[in-house]
Amino acid sequence: MRPRSAKQAPMRFRLLACAAALAVVSAASACSGTGALTPPPGGGVSPATVRRDAIDAFVSPRAKRITVKPGQSIQKAVDAANPGDTIVVQPGTYHEAGRPCPFKANEKCAVSITKDNITLVGLSGSSPVVLDNPGGLSIGIGIGKYYECAPSYRIHGNRVVGFTVNGFTDTGIELTCVTNWEWAYDSVSRDKIYGFYPVWASHGRLDNSVATDATDTGFYVGISDHIRVDHNVGYNNVSGYEFENTTHSLMDHDTAYNNTGGILEFIIPGDPLEHSFDNVISDNVVVQNNNANKCTGGVVCTVPPGTGILVIGGTNNRTLRNNVTANHAYGIALTDVCTAFTMTAKQCKALKYNPYPEKTSTIGNTALNNGLDLGWEPQTGKGNCWSGNRAKSFLPAKLPAC
Repeated sequence: MRPRSAKQAPMRFRLLACAAALAVVSAASACSGTGALTPPPGGGVSPATVRRDAIDAFVSPRAKRITVKPGQSIQKAVDAANPGDTIVVQPGTYHEAGRPCPFKANEKCAVSITKDNITLVGLSGSSPVVLDNPGGLSIGIGIGKYYECAPSYRIHGNRVVGFTVNGFTDTGIELTCVTNWEWAYDSVSRDKIYGFYPVWASHGRLDNSVATDATDTGFYVGISDHIRVDHNVGYNNVSGYEFENTTHSLMDHDTAYNNTGGILEFIIPGDPLEHSFDNVISDNVVVQNNNANKCTGGVVCTVPPGTGILVIGGTNNRTLRNNVTANHAYGIALTDVCTAFTMTAKQCKALKYNPYPEKTSTIGNTALNNGLDLGWEPQTGKGNCWSGNRAKSFLPAKLPAC
């Protein structure tokens, strides 16, 4: 729910406690657009073949290749690699001894990467490449030199493709202070707190991946800019997806179902880089996020079951063309930081940034059969507007048009 180096804050979503009799809605989201897994019309190419070819495309014929076979160590291959090399891991289940994570020395990473431009590819087109926790390890794959970011710590270039990362006590795959990166065709499951966790990141992409069973967030992005999160599936997490203190980023063509909350976008008071602007949440399927909150700590514990898309504060953020249905509390809701975090008037006034949503656009969405389809509570901030949405319940009854 938030960078763990920052102070936790109490949180309560004071929107509405609405109840509605809802029909059971089933949803399927076919991947589409760049990087999608959907076979071309007419058939003839299986999804497995499409996946295999997409993963193989990350293995550059010009790069030096280091191959890891079952029974060998991925970490040893990383240690032997130079910037620009590609490490190719064959199908199988891998257990690593682990080492202290450079960016979090009190936790151990199964695989730690601190070099520029390392590509780690699991050849999982037909059979999985599994990184499993043998016990006592916190993070599956960790990329970074130090938790917070400075030029001397920045890593340039990273790719992690085709891995299944299971059962770590903190996070499946994490990076900090990395630019020009991509994680694709990965799956994280039963990693206790977070699935994917890029922080202090820039110019990156997280796509065609699956996150499940996180007690905080499946797909988290924090204190970052110019990130795309697309064509993913998140389910059975507390929060499916989050943009936190993030700017100039896009979350599109994702699916969130059977989480406590589908998609959250917000500013955490007290964190570094207290801002959220120029983000787009578009073309996502957010359905039946009504699971009980199974958090183990932190502000995510107060996310109410039935949360569809929730936007807290920020400037010039847009929510476009999403399909948001059958979430028991609300479909798409907008509120301010002071309300969401139950701050006193004095605390709110002391903030060093504008806590109110400004110039937020909610356009072209389908929000139906939710406890409340579209909500703005309280009506703080300027220039917020709604247009072209399919919805039946509103708060207030008349929302400002774009």
